[in-house]
Amino acid sequence: MPKENLSEIENDPNFIAYQEAKEEGLFDDLAPGTYVAFNNGEHVGTGKNRNELIDELYSQGVDSDIFLQQVNVPERVYHIPTPFLVRESDEDEED
Repeated sequence: MPKENLSEIENDPNFIAYQEAKEEGLFDDLAPGTYVAFNNGEHVGTGKNRNELIDELYSQGVDSDIFLQQVNVPERVYHIPTPFLVRESDEDEED
């Protein structure tokens, strides 16, 4: 993530509220993969199905600045090997 975007998310009231709720253990009892939603710095919804949760929020009048996050799922870490360049040696160039 670009550095400028990181500072924006760190100052987002929804992200801050999510981090605080997570640290307080409010999501510990939720099933893995459950979505939590925040709007205006408040927890506004929880659901197993992302699209249904969004539809529910829209029907309640929450239609902008929604922060969604799945909880209790392990973070995925990907190891992508760096390609390397094979260079010709000076001896190969003399032939």
